[in-house]
Amino acid sequence: MKGVKFWLFAIATVAVLAMVGCGPINPIKSSFAHNVVEVTANVVDDDLEDLASWCDGKNILMLWYDFDSQPAGFGDRDDVFSGSPVADKNVYIDNQYAGNYDIETIETIENSINNLKVSLSGTLILYLKANDLLGTSWDLIIGEDNETKAITNYVLVEFEVDSTGVYKVTKVQVINGEWENLSVPKNITDITNKGFAFFRIDDDKVVDARVIYP
Repeated sequence: MKGVKFWLFAIATVAVLAMVGCGPINPIKSSFAHNVVEVTANVVDDDLEDLASWCDGKNILMLWYDFDSQPAGFGDRDDVFSGSPVADKNVYIDNQYAGNYDIETIETIENSINNLKVSLSGTLILYLKANDLLGTSWDLIIGEDNETKAITNYVLVEFEVDSTGVYKVTKVQVINGEWENLSVPKNITDITNKGFAFFRIDDDKVVDARVIYP
């Protein structure tokens, strides 16, 4: 009987360990590989809303930088844009200048976006991980699967849904060379209206981008 009890105890122990190992895990919110349009504009007007709607239909993230009231870190982002100095109503696709809708039609800029957007490499990592089963707070996780070139710039953007429905940038960081030096948000208690974009720029072009939508 002692032998039987021993084996029953052993089996029960293994079963408990298996249940613990296969138990519930903290929620994760994944990201998408999407091209990124960035607009520097003083206000959200009909043209900007139309462009945002068009981008959404093409699975392209459109970010609005309030040029009149610039978000934290905008000066560093300004330094990296390629093709034209930043101005009101400028549009960039994957860091490349696509036009200015004060002097060009939205349709012309949409054509430029289609012509300039790049194929993404798919090496970046971006997701939100809850710190408990209920998701009362979240940590943003970023990274990359392979080594980078010395000239690489990494950009981490925090954004929210504006009252007009446009994605408005609230903070942006730019780091040259090592993504580990970015200040990554932790213990975020409310993610309902908060989004993130993480992208890499090589030779003035975005080569990979990941997006978490609100």
